[in-house]
Amino acid sequence: MKRFIPYFLLAAAAVVSLASVYGYERHLLYRIGLPLDDSYIHLQYAKNLLAGHGFVYSLGSKPTPGDTSPLWVILIAAGGIFSKNLLAVSLVLSGIFYLLTGLMAYRLGEKILDDKWFALAYALVVIFTGRMLWGAASGMEITLFSFLCLLGVLVYLRDRARGRLGILAGAIFGLAANA
Repeated sequence: MKRFIPYFLLAAAAVVSLASVYGYERHLLYRIGLPLDDSYIHLQYAKNLLAGHGFVYSLGSKPTPGDTSPLWVILIAAGGIFSKNLLAVSLVLSGIFYLLTGLMAYRLGEKILDDKWFALAYALVVIFTGRMLWGAASGMEITLFSFLCLLGVLVYLRDRARGRLGILAGAIFGLAANA
C-alpha cells in the first residue's frame, strides 16, 4: 500500500489544483470556459467530424490541415460520442492528461533519481508549473503532448535498458507529433 502513496498524492495535487483554477474561473467569470480561440477551433473541427462532414472547419469546404492537432480533434470527437458538450469533453481530456503527465513525470523521476521522494517532488513541480496547470484548464492538447513525450521517453529508456530498440517508442513519439 505504501507504494501507491506517491500516486495518490499526485492525483490529489492534480485534482485540487485544477479544481482551484475552475473554482476561480467560476467565481471571477461566472463560468468555466476556454482561454484561447485555438481551443474553439479544435471544437469546430471535432463537431464537423462528429457530424460526418470530415476534417473541415467550415461546412461545404474541402478537408484541410488547418488544425494543428489532429490527434486532439479525434480524441474530442471520440468523447463527443458520449457527450454533446464538446467544451466539457476537451476540459475533461485536458485534466486527465494533466494527471497522467504528473504520473509519467513521477515514473521518469523514479528511473532517473533512484529515490521515490525526490521523484515525487519532481512530479509535483511538473504538476504545479503554471504553464502546465494553465494547459490543463485550456482544453488544448498541451497535456496530451506532454504525457506522450514522457511516456515515449520511459518506453525508450526501458527498451534501451533491455538492449533493444522497439518500435513502440517511435510510435508514441509519432502520436506526440500529431498532438
